[in-house]
Amino acid sequence: MKTLILIALALLFFHSANAQDSVQVYRMDDDITVTATRIPTAFSDVSREVTVISGKEIELIPAQSVPELLENIVGVDVKQRGMQGVQADISIRGAGFEQTLILINGLKLIDPQTGHHNMNLPLHISDIERIEILRGPGSRLYGPNAFGGVINIITKKTNTARATMGASLGQHNLYDSYINLYYPFMDSFHRFTISKSGSDGYRFNTDFNNLLFSHNSIINIGKHQLEISTGHNEKKFGANSFYTTRFPEQYEETRLQFVQSAVHFNYDNFSIKPQAFYRVNRDKFRLVRSDPDFYQNIHKTYVYGMDLQGHFNSPAGITTFGGEWVEERIDSNNLGDHLRKRNGMFLQQQINFYPVNIAVGGSAYYYTGEGWNGWPGIDIGISLAEKTRIFLSAAKAFRVPTYTELYYRDAATRGNSDLEPEESINLEAGIDHKPGNWEMQFSYFYRENSNLIDYVLNASDQIFYARNFTQMITRGAEASISLMNPLPFLNKVSMQFTHLDSDLDLKGETTRYSLTHFENQFILMFGYPVPLLSGLSQNWQIRYEESLLPSKQTITDTRFLWQQESFNIYLDITNIFAEKYEQVPGVPMPGRWIKAGFEYRLLGND
Repeated sequence: MKTLILIALALLFFHSANAQDSVQVYRMDDDITVTATRIPTAFSDVSREVTVISGKEIELIPAQSVPELLENIVGVDVKQRGMQGVQADISIRGAGFEQTLILINGLKLIDPQTGHHNMNLPLHISDIERIEILRGPGSRLYGPNAFGGVINIITKKTNTARATMGASLGQHNLYDSYINLYYPFMDSFHRFTISKSGSDGYRFNTDFNNLLFSHNSIINIGKHQLEISTGHNEKKFGANSFYTTRFPEQYEETRLQFVQSAVHFNYDNFSIKPQAFYRVNRDKFRLVRSDPDFYQNIHKTYVYGMDLQGHFNSPAGITTFGGEWVEERIDSNNLGDHLRKRNGMFLQQQINFYPVNIAVGGSAYYYTGEGWNGWPGIDIGISLAEKTRIFLSAAKAFRVPTYTELYYRDAATRGNSDLEPEESINLEAGIDHKPGNWEMQFSYFYRENSNLIDYVLNASDQIFYARNFTQMITRGAEASISLMNPLPFLNKVSMQFTHLDSDLDLKGETTRYSLTHFENQFILMFGYPVPLLSGLSQNWQIRYEESLLPSKQTITDTRFLWQQESFNIYLDITNIFAEKYEQVPGVPMPGRWIKAGFEYRLLGND
């Protein structure tokens, strides 16, 4: 009720403003997406549920990390243990956090040790051009881990020289500072970013200290391109009760290093992109921060390999193909030293004959010890009218266990080297309607999971053991509606809703993750210009989540943003009403947090 009263007062106050000249015009152009098809495709031709967070929306949302951005997307469940992107688990449509595939510019970032490290990203939020979220399975194109969905982060590129610096300060001695440099030279583009952030923490042992560097270079050679990317991400943080409430003085350090090189060969009706990559992640974990000799894990994982992706146009449609060769290695004082290989290939045929669009294909993957398996899928889109489409899809998906699930051992947890891959069968149907200045989406999906991996408590010794525990059926419905400039004093209003219904028989057992996802989720977002100052706007994000734990919370965030030609200044207030809640059991989230910051464009004003 307090949230609704505040919103009503705000709308009443700003209704009196004659802000027609200040209203930002939103248009529903066909964004280009690659996540659902692996190739550039008009957004209107994608027969799947894909949501795009644009660069403009990133500016308006009161978020300073990728997990905080994703909290505002229907169907995405973000479980943060530490703020500012220190550590977060991302789930989609009730799937587990290990079952979401993260990409940067289409390149997979799979951490074989644990999904807790999947959001150790070698980039800053200021590097991001847009984020594409594919809800539903992606194993047909991406192979393992694309179980609940795929998140593809696209970085910024520009043909003009730009230099930007930014900083923010907040409660709990929070600070975040960064510098971006975009430097085109002859037929090449180069981006460099360095960032430093930290805080004393919002409660005991939640302090953090982050350092990040990222780089991207693109060299044009006629129609072709050479691309090189590197990144370094270093985090040191207090991990109060992150993995067990029995030891609140946990502490962790992670260090990620990443390099990727690709060549884009582009011809009239044919394109192919071979690339090589190397990723190493170091993880040092202490059960008691002040006593490293009591219990300490030191892990080092290496993921390296090559992949190839291409497509060609023919009278039969668009054919997309590719393959990969990857090795995943870990050196660990707890998990041991292990090496496994994955080899895979995929093939998809996209056929367009108006009003029907069909994409059919599959992938085949080999894992050490698992042999070859195939994962088919099909998407069908039908245009009922110029702005209305229905879509249907069916697919299989899979995920292999992580090294932690296979080999981890401590006083409370045991891995299981005999675990089998998780599998799922997925069905989905939906409709998109985009008649003009508003759009509506609705979808219903069904997922049947088998061989699900979870940690099950043994009552006799009070230890959680990893097991292929059970099967689960998840049914869900998602709906969203967005209105662009619905009133003279409103820029945009969007409402999103998700309902999940999971059938799971725990058989009286206690598990860690099986029933931690939300059951109902409602997200309201809107913004308006503030008449007090030209270029000033206020934007709201209100999230209601009801999980199966059970728990309920309504979180209200707002951003005041003053945009000028050469600078932006913002004030963020997150969790305005200081709601007490937990996203991970035993890890209370921050109360009200006030942050203020600026971005100054030294060169290349928009």
